[in-house]
Amino acid sequence: MEYSLNENKLTLNLSGRIDSNTSQKIEEEISATIEGKTFDELILDFENIDFVSSAGLRVILRFKKKYSSLRIINVVPEVYEVFEMTGFSEMMNIKKGFRRLTIGEGVEEIGRGANGIVYRYADDMIVKVYFNNAPLEDIKKEIALSKKAFISGVSTAIPFDIVKVGPYYGSVFEMIKAESLSKLINKNPSKIDEYIDMIVELLKTMNGNVIDDENVPTIKDKAILWLDKVVNEVSSEEMAKLRQLFDSIKDDNNMVHRDYHIKNLLMQQGELILIDMDTLSRGSVLFELVGIYNAYKGFPVIRDKSESSFLGISDEVSYYIWERIFNLYFEGKSKEELEAIEEKIALVSTVQLLKIHLKASPVVSVGLDKKLAKLREKLHYLISKVDSLAI
Repeated sequence: MEYSLNENKLTLNLSGRIDSNTSQKIEEEISATIEGKTFDELILDFENIDFVSSAGLRVILRFKKKYSSLRIINVVPEVYEVFEMTGFSEMMNIKKGFRRLTIGEGVEEIGRGANGIVYRYADDMIVKVYFNNAPLEDIKKEIALSKKAFISGVSTAIPFDIVKVGPYYGSVFEMIKAESLSKLINKNPSKIDEYIDMIVELLKTMNGNVIDDENVPTIKDKAILWLDKVVNEVSSEEMAKLRQLFDSIKDDNNMVHRDYHIKNLLMQQGELILIDMDTLSRGSVLFELVGIYNAYKGFPVIRDKSESSFLGISDEVSYYIWERIFNLYFEGKSKEELEAIEEKIALVSTVQLLKIHLKASPVVSVGLDKKLAKLREKLHYLISKVDSLAI
């Protein structure tokens, strides 16, 4: 029986079933593990217990009488129902755990963002599985941000549960049958303008929301830190100008998604749904446009010919989408004004991409030296051209 003793808390990790066939052996193992140890609190971790019978409940009751500090954590929903029905949840401290799901072969991947992969688990349910076993608090924060966007009128998937997928956490969202715009554009290329019009309409709705909630992170402070990562790639004069430009970006509180692309946009009954809300922030719409530019133009320009498109479309289609989004978003601007705005977006994009690739491994990033050289050259040029980041 695995256990840990930290800060006078003895935690025992149980697994399997606690029924008439196993209860005596489990009781003996718990007693043997406890013997000789000094602790103030006894914790039974039920994450891997999938069944408890009346015999198992009696074992728990005996330990509760002996150790008043006993509490049970990570109880799977099915077992938690037993504790509720029998009144155990009222007699002692029992904390419900997370439902477990399995992402097997054939489960469709419908989106991939900065921190996780989104799968269609069933016709009416999608699951986002987080990379690198993201902390539970970060996941709860993303769910809170999704709700914030939904309440503000942004069409997004409705979160309703947190689950475990193997060793990782996942968040569950309700979703009627939907398909990513990436797939729809490949299926129906003649409708691309119609899709882009919808993209811009939703984008303007979202960016039009002003957020005065300190729980929603600001992006400008993070962006300024990008400069520290590229300080050795430019001259001291160029860095001084970059810092002045970034400092002068307006401290707006517009709602920005920052990962707004066709893999995070799903079509549901003629309506666009935006997913992957962990990057939702408040700040200048400049940062929204930088994220869009990166997806459709920034990454494709420096991508090696041997690398496949992340968005699942050709570079020509990618560039077309960017140009149409950009022109519709700033409809009414002159050609000269549009060129100036795009240079500002490209400058911030290049700083971000250079920061990302400077920490990339040559093993992972094909042609890394060539990419870095392109980004440095572009950054030098844009620093000399751009005198303001106001848009």
